[in-house]
Amino acid sequence: MSTERDWKAETYHRVSEPQLAWGQSVLASLELTGSETVLDAACGTGRLTALLVERLPAGRVVALDASEAMLEVARRELARFGDRVTFDQPVDRCGDGC
Repeated sequence: MSTERDWKAETYHRVSEPQLAWGQSVLASLELTGSETVLDAACGTGRLTALLVERLPAGRVVALDASEAMLEVARRELARFGDRVTFDQPVDRCGDGC
């Protein structure tokens, strides 16, 4: 469930073109065989994650994000890849006391 401290994921998904462009240049520099398992830390709404999964036809991606709202959108956007993508959210061990 999204909280007030959480991202507005639908808006981010529409306006994250600069982050996507930066990520595409990083992705292009990776030497991948196509069968790796890759952790996409801070996957956001999955726009770049989708491009990563496409580069891994025999591989898998773990999509990790601290924002449940981002992961909700990512799950929807990446559903076409089935079980080649798994989703995880780190546990907040601090709560509001950090």
